[in-house]
Amino acid sequence: MKSTLYTGDTVIWRGDFGSAPGVEATVSAIELVEEGSKYGEEVESAPWSSIVGRRAVISLNIGNGQEWWAYGSQVSPKGTQA
Repeated sequence: MKSTLYTGDTVIWRGDFGSAPGVEATVSAIELVEEGSKYGEEVESAPWSSIVGRRAVISLNIGNGQEWWAYGSQVSPKGTQA
């Protein structure tokens, strides 16, 4: 498994706060957020170990021009389960 998430990577996203079936999505942005903060720092890559809970907000392209966002707990590397 890759240890780092990069913008442009394909991930598995589970909507409905993680309860929906997994869908492949492309990462369009990664924002790391400090505990208790509303806004964070946009980065090009981040270790998967920091993509947990609400400490990361991931912008996703799920195809057909659809853009969504997810908390780190809703995404996982392609080939794994969230």
